[in-house]
Amino acid sequence: MENCVYYHYKNSTIAPILLDHIKDYVERGVLPGWFLQAVITNNFRQAVFRVPKEEANNLEAYAHYFYAIVPAECHGSEEAMKAWVARGGKEGKG
Repeated sequence: MENCVYYHYKNSTIAPILLDHIKDYVERGVLPGWFLQAVITNNFRQAVFRVPKEEANNLEAYAHYFYAIVPAECHGSEEAMKAWVARGGKEGKG
């Protein structure tokens, strides 16, 4: 982990460890755990069921981060996520 950096949006926050997992996914196509996969694929119901207890009040920060920061082509559906992983993220094959 590079720095202990949080992402804040309104009254919600993405913890550094989960932000690192998101960055690994975006940069290198590393598939994260089930909760972040649900967020990446825009599956709200699964995200709510899989959210770690300590992150339950922070879902708005995840929604905003993916809307405003993350490249659109790497999220929004399971197909987009699988293609991003196969590509190797931003640093990947293509």
